[in-house]
Amino acid sequence: MRHFHRLNPATLVQAAAVLASVAGLVIWGFLLNDSAPVQAQASSEALPPLAATGQEAAQWFASSAHTLEIKLSGLLAGPNGAVAVLSIDDGPPRAFLAGEQLGEGVRLRGIEGDAVVIDRAGTESRLPIARLPAPVALPSLR
Repeated sequence: MRHFHRLNPATLVQAAAVLASVAGLVIWGFLLNDSAPVQAQASSEALPPLAATGQEAAQWFASSAHTLEIKLSGLLAGPNGAVAVLSIDDGPPRAFLAGEQLGEGVRLRGIEGDAVVIDRAGTESRLPIARLPAPVALPSLR
């Protein structure tokens, strides 16, 4: 009975933690050293053929210039010249001047009155701005 009075709670908690750590190490040691041989078995079933369109490989090896999605939100005339408001890859709209780089291999070649010209690695394309529909005629309130 004398031995139980000498042990304090802090020593008991510390001893329990050490025992739990040792037990965990032993269990993980057995689990990780399980040397049961695993043999791979060949299957006699034929694999289904893959679609050979070439589009998947072209997307993997294509430059990012062809995959950049550009949306034209607006055109403005400013003191430094014309400004195009563009959204790149569904990002927030930003203002760009003619000649600025939009991404790797993509440059804003020029800004016209109703479109922008984009150069994608030497290939130019014209991106027109969406026209607003004609306003509806409202009746006069006078």
